[in-house]
Amino acid sequence: MKTKLPFIFLFLFVFASNAFAQQEARKFDEMGHLYCDDAKARLDNLGVQLQQDPTTKGYIIFYGGKGYPIAVYNKRAKRYLTVQLLPRRGEARARMAPWIDYLISNRGLDASRVELIDGGYREKPMMEFWIAPSGAKPPTPTPTLTEKQIKFRKGRIKRSEFVCEV
Repeated sequence: MKTKLPFIFLFLFVFASNAFAQQEARKFDEMGHLYCDDAKARLDNLGVQLQQDPTTKGYIIFYGGKGYPIAVYNKRAKRYLTVQLLPRRGEARARMAPWIDYLISNRGLDASRVELIDGGYREKPMMEFWIAPSGAKPPTPTPTLTEKQIKFRKGRIKRSEFVCEV
């Protein structure tokens, strides 16, 4: 009996610690550009995952970049060229805001189950998609640049600039 007692306590300790361990959020996906069709497909995947387990919560961490690629038609070359526009203050959040509406309207998710997190800045704009079990801490953003390292352009942000057609 004396030899079994330590094993019983060890057994109980291991299972008790696992039962009380808090699960962590896990990265589900990420994308390094913010094009509509690709973003919609990844958001649909996130929505499906959240629908499969109603106890989970989704987090979208967005990072602003040093610039945003846009296509500009060059009449002389008779083709589209990609140029980088400097960001405006608050542009990353404005670009991400419509995605919550997209998940709610297209996937029927409750707004309380999806949260946008401003991740700060990186070299290029990107999004990370996270899934967290009930009670888990939200994921922590990992910016690589400070706001002082970003050169901003002037101008107001219009939310309508960043709405993709559904």
